Amino acid sequence: MIAELQREVLFGHGLLLRGGVTAGKFYSDETLIMGPALIEAVKLEETGIYPRILIDNSIDKAVSALINNLFPNVFLTKDGMLAWVESLVFGAVGDKKPFLNYLSVPELEKVYPVLKNGGMEVLERLEKDSPEEYERTRTAISSDVKKQIHDNLARHQKFLYGSIQKYCGYSDVNKDDKNAVALKNKIIRKYKWLAVFHNYMCGLNKFEDCLVFVKYTYDPITLDDYMEILDPPEKSGVADVQFLKKDA
Repeated sequence: MIAELQREVLFGHGLLLRGGVTAGKFYSDETLIMGPALIEAVKLEETGIYPRILIDNSIDKAVSALINNLFPNVFLTKDGMLAWVESLVFGAVGDKKPFLNYLSVPELEKVYPVLKNGGMEVLERLEKDSPEEYERTRTAISSDVKKQIHDNLARHQKFLYGSIQKYCGYSDVNKDDKNAVALKNKIIRKYKWLAVFHNYMCGLNKFEDCLVFVKYTYDPITLDDYMEILDPPEKSGVADVQFLKKDA
């Protein structure tokens, strides 16, 4: 749900989100939010540099315990739960902090093995207990997962090209203002990370048409990095495309 919200805010409003997810004691009502879990989530968010939602070790422990103690049934198996987690969590990038992967889409036939043999009548039992979840699951099953991921990457590519062109140069910065230059450096650093993450997902899913082609260069006055958009290699013959390594 959080990754889905992150994606909707980005594609619907052009806003990048940063945050933290943790597990622990927490209280909220209409006027008050408090608890050690909230404090830990805020601390986790503050350690983040890039536009991502970090996942605390407490979540990893809670999910591991849930999977290990899962009693397999007609709907869920341990392998299915692992497939769900792997589709939502990106395990390594840069400083190796796991975060929610808002560009991915779970393959529900892996999450719910019962669906592999056309067991829709079994899934329909959800309709009595959770109509909303039932409808969302039916819609997801009937959709092409690869097409959904491609659509996500195509929209993400369009967002990145527009944002890099708008925010990742120094033409709008007074280069004698050290604070302004430092702020611009932070912005460019975030988009560099985002472009690398994006291109990794393109490589993972073999969608070359969604790759972001950029050149990392530097401003001749400030000597600080900036990014230039390139034509695809078949047009320009040049591409500086970086991919992440999951075990980095």
